[in-house]
Amino acid sequence: MVKMAEAGFRGVSLGFESGAPQILKNLNKRFLPSDVVRISELLKRSGIGRMGFLLLGGPGETRETVTASLEFARSLELVVVKVSQGIRI
Repeated sequence: MVKMAEAGFRGVSLGFESGAPQILKNLNKRFLPSDVVRISELLKRSGIGRMGFLLLGGPGETRETVTASLEFARSLELVVVKVSQGIRI
């Protein structure tokens, strides 16, 4: 990440879609929220701004998983979070 910052990167978009492991699984994502936290922290320590994307309303989404995703996004302390509506919300 330090080399990215040295190369002039100022920001990265993280399409993590959800903060709920089951929703990520339902969306066939190959990462966990813990992976997003790890990468986000590395970027932050390198001085690279972070923007995140959430997709709410995907397969199996509930009020609880929406809340978990919003809290997860907040915990990352991102510069911007873009929220998209999925199939059902």
